[in-house]
Amino acid sequence: MHDKIEREGENMRAHGCALGKLWRKYGQEELGKLYCYVDAAKYLAFNENYVQTHIKAMTKGDDYCEFEVTPATQEQKELFKEDEDFSKVDGYLEGD
Repeated sequence: MHDKIEREGENMRAHGCALGKLWRKYGQEELGKLYCYVDAAKYLAFNENYVQTHIKAMTKGDDYCEFEVTPATQEQKELFKEDEDFSKVDGYLEGD
């Protein structure tokens, strides 16, 4: 699904995301962000003590996606359990 995946220290970079390319092609980056929120949700579902969030994202205009894994805050854990809006868990996708 990606052309190349690499690690930079503790972070992971994913180049050439097929879905990111498609959303760009059709000018649907805002819609694509909804799918990107799945990344944080998957990680919290796997282990609620850690969260994977974006540092860069193709849906924000970056050339590739970059993720970091950090200890989940109490707020992130609560949002994951109680809220369906994962934009508050991975704030990079909504920030300017």
